Amino acid sequence: MPLVGDLRDMKNFDLLKFLKRIERSGILTIDSPMGHGSVTFKRGMIVSVTVPSGSLPESQNESTIEKLKSTVRHILSWEQGKFKLEPADIRHGTEALIDPEELL
Repeated sequence: MPLVGDLRDMKNFDLLKFLKRIERSGILTIDSPMGHGSVTFKRGMIVSVTVPSGSLPESQNESTIEKLKSTVRHILSWEQGKFKLEPADIRHGTEALIDPEELL
C-alpha cells in the first residue's frame, strides 16, 4: 500500500528521516507546482533520483554523487505539492549511496 500525503502536512526532510528510520525501499514521487521528481530508496538510503531532464543513477563517481545530492536537495526544497511512496523491491547492483541525514 502506498504512502501518500501533502507537503503542507509533512515536510520533505521529515519524510526522508521517517523513511530512513523504518528502512523503507521504494520510489518516492513528488508532484509540486515547482516541478516533478522521484527519489528511489533502498532500505532507507537514497540510491537514485529522476527529474524531468533525466535520471541520475547510482555511481561511485564523486561528481555524480554530488550532483545527486544537489538534485535531491532541490526536490526537498519544494514546500507545496503531493507525495507518494510506492513500496518496491529495489535491486540495484551496489549498496545505497546517500544517507538522507547527510542532506539535512
